Amino acid sequence: MCWQEDRSVKLTFLWEPNHASDLLPIRLLVGLSRPQTCRKILEQGAALGVGEFLFFTGDKSEPSYANSGLWQGNEWKNKLQAGVEQAFSSYLPDCDHYSDLASALNAVGREGCLRLALDIYEASDPLSTPEVGAEKSACLAIGPERGWSAAERQTLRELGFSFRHLGPRVLRVETAMVAAVGILASAHWGGD
Repeated sequence: MCWQEDRSVKLTFLWEPNHASDLLPIRLLVGLSRPQTCRKILEQGAALGVGEFLFFTGDKSEPSYANSGLWQGNEWKNKLQAGVEQAFSSYLPDCDHYSDLASALNAVGREGCLRLALDIYEASDPLSTPEVGAEKSACLAIGPERGWSAAERQTLRELGFSFRHLGPRVLRVETAMVAAVGILASAHWGGD
């Protein structure tokens, strides 16, 4: 910046080279829950660095949630942006919506990601069991507020998902998401 003789200011900009994405290789599959719950998931997940959100209408989801104002306008995008801003980041995660779990799982494909599903009722191991390497991506499935149906559990098992828990307490979906993503993200934080 420099002053000109006519008392004006001349600004010059030096553009830095593009920086690499800081999104984590975590794909989050979430059963559609109350709009206020999904708002928290979008904002907090984006702040934590979730790379992709895949929301689906679960067997136990309330179908009307898909028609809420959150999803009909740009509010969901605004929540993602608020989370990214909170984290001082520049990259917005992807976010898609699916009619059911099978459609969301089809979008995930059969790539070599670590496949985990939170379930307090049938999981025998905690999510904290170390197995996520910094080079490995993770697909984390979280059911809607009323949990997984028997058919959804079977579908997840057939596609190689391992059921994990976060301890004996029943948590809200948004709380479970923050705790689980924190555990998975810690493998990517590194340290010297």
